[in-house]
Amino acid sequence: MKPVFYLGFLALLFFDTLGQIGFKFAGERTLPVTFDHPWLDRVLNEPWTWGIVACYVLAFFSYISLIKRSDVGPMFAASHLQIVTVMLFSFLVLGERFTLVQAAGCALIVGGVVLLALTEKESAAPSLVDPDSSTPSATRVS
Repeated sequence: MKPVFYLGFLALLFFDTLGQIGFKFAGERTLPVTFDHPWLDRVLNEPWTWGIVACYVLAFFSYISLIKRSDVGPMFAASHLQIVTVMLFSFLVLGERFTLVQAAGCALIVGGVVLLALTEKESAAPSLVDPDSSTPSATRVS
């Protein structure tokens, strides 16, 4: 794969991670949750709220551009590595707990994504959809 693909993937991971972290900060800064007009005003005037929206829009466009050049299964799995990055950020920056069980879970997630990426390289059969076209190809090799 081209280096630009890896940069796109890192951008996707960054935007997804920052969006999740933004939820933490926006939630803390808009407490208490009261489901009334003053609370809604606090949420809508919170900069983290708009940062979250921006992160998810940018993550969406990053994912859409990456999925054109990758198999859906491995790319979908890899796009969820923010579970690991958010866990590490919360431990390293926010001082939240990080247990051995959580570390094992993170290792399993990363291992699963690596295995899926390896199987993508092995199965280099043509796909049903040409990545440069919006129409399905006429033949499929099994």
